[in-house]
Amino acid sequence: MANNILIAFDESENAMRSVIFVAGHFTHDASVTLYSVLQDTETMCAMNSPELTPYFTAKQHSFCNLVGKNTNSSKKRSRQPGIVSSQRVLPQRD
Repeated sequence: MANNILIAFDESENAMRSVIFVAGHFTHDASVTLYSVLQDTETMCAMNSPELTPYFTAKQHSFCNLVGKNTNSSKKRSRQPGIVSSQRVLPQRD
């Protein structure tokens, strides 16, 4: 059986189902990592990179105004509620 398990977590019902499946079907000595990528709009608004698509670059200012953040914003995001609830489903390792 697998010893290391990576679960992509995106706040969806299917992601939570995968957590419940792993908790019920794998041994308690398996190492489970919940991986979630949070889009950091503050960083995206300040970014000036050739990796950005031309479409996003053209709409970057409008996007940043739409989400209510700009490069001077200092808001921090808290932990996702779904990650916290999924950690309750998975057994904690000692």
